[in-house]
Amino acid sequence: MLIDQLLIECPEIGTDKIVKMVKEKETYKFSNLLIFSGTYSIIKKSCSFPNSSITGNILANSDFVFSPEKDGEYIITFNIDDKRQTITITHYPSIIKSIVKSTRTALCSCGCGCGGDCNSLAKSCLSYQDVFAETQLLLGLFKTIPNCEGKDVIKLFTYLSIDLYKCDLFSLFCDKELELKLKGESEFSSTLTKKLITINYLALYFYELWITNPLEDFVKFHEQKYKFKKIKDCLLKAGIDIFALQTIWDQITAPCEEPITCPINCFSNIVDPALLSYSFVVGTPLNGMYHRVTLRNTCDETLFFDRLIFLDSDFQVQIRNASGTNPASILSGGTLDVDIKFVGTKNQPTVITVPFTYQGVLINTYEIRFINPETPNRPPIIVDIIKELDNRNPYTFTVADFENYFTDPDGDTLERIVIVGDTIRFTLNGQPYISGTEINRNNITSLIYTPLDTDDIYSVVLHWMAYDSYGLPSN
Repeated sequence: MLIDQLLIECPEIGTDKIVKMVKEKETYKFSNLLIFSGTYSIIKKSCSFPNSSITGNILANSDFVFSPEKDGEYIITFNIDDKRQTITITHYPSIIKSIVKSTRTALCSCGCGCGGDCNSLAKSCLSYQDVFAETQLLLGLFKTIPNCEGKDVIKLFTYLSIDLYKCDLFSLFCDKELELKLKGESEFSSTLTKKLITINYLALYFYELWITNPLEDFVKFHEQKYKFKKIKDCLLKAGIDIFALQTIWDQITAPCEEPITCPINCFSNIVDPALLSYSFVVGTPLNGMYHRVTLRNTCDETLFFDRLIFLDSDFQVQIRNASGTNPASILSGGTLDVDIKFVGTKNQPTVITVPFTYQGVLINTYEIRFINPETPNRPPIIVDIIKELDNRNPYTFTVADFENYFTDPDGDTLERIVIVGDTIRFTLNGQPYISGTEINRNNITSLIYTPLDTDDIYSVVLHWMAYDSYGLPSN
């Protein structure tokens, strides 16, 4: 059956569903499914005037509500992260109100085809055809469903519904000789037209019900809008099985229920996620790198990163690669150090919590505090580290090795370290460590010390410096 045509394959990179839409009465709510902020643009198509457009921002994991002022077709495009999604809204509540009224009159009254002088009922007969034409016109506009773009579900539904009743419909069409009908010498029957109106009405009803928020209040509004309970009996009298058509609709839209998530994750943090805290004085303009994270590409293709993690009216958190080139790229199977950049400021004390997540993987969480200037940040306090080591066995450091000798009067966390003095027996990422090189806390586990080849009791004193999450060095 044609239903098979709606099977959705895993989307290509950049075409994933990034927002989901539900209709709440006559407004449309779009939910950002990503941890990243982005932008949207709305274009209203007009037959009489040039198309008009508006733009705005949509925050990470938040909702954007759109309330069209007038009937019409609205094309909404979202650009979030490196992905793009376009949703078309067909918004004609005034026309639907008129069509529902006409449909109820056509289906629930006797009108033409009930016997008597058909000439005297000519206006009624023609009105049936007008209702069918109106619904057919509106269905031509309602082509695709948000969250199921590219699938002409309306066309498929009407095709399958007519196919279900084709024998009955053709019987009504051919019950008189076609020649007589063409000559206008046979009595007009509205039965065929009523069945087609019923199919069109249910297509409109199912369409809006499918995109409606399933909460009772919104569903009830939808039923009242279409006068469904009042028209339902008339639909049955027209000889149409509502349940059968509902089943067809459910089969068609089943693949569209939720955004498709591909079973692939190409992006991971080299170390465990951490909560990282930063403090800044209110009103301090920021435009710099404040954290470096090492990312791994576990896929077979190059990945690119140039993203907004957080965006509001006056502050941003961005990803930039360590070299400052744009965009950053990670080759297949490789790793790359990328910097987390803060841009903007806050003029009032506030705390911003920014989870950095990609493809369902939590990389880090950034807690950014803007504080009053009368409470300036103070530097951390450290002491030298003494380690007793097993002879000849290389020692791999942990974050705890340094945090246990680190305190901060403001409660800031350890951000990065520097080893000073004799560093000849240290390696970092498999390479000889150079004294004075900063080591991000996420890379501390790549720091290794190789003891002397001796049988004597062996210990080492580690001289070091520390930087807190505010960027202040230890005294």
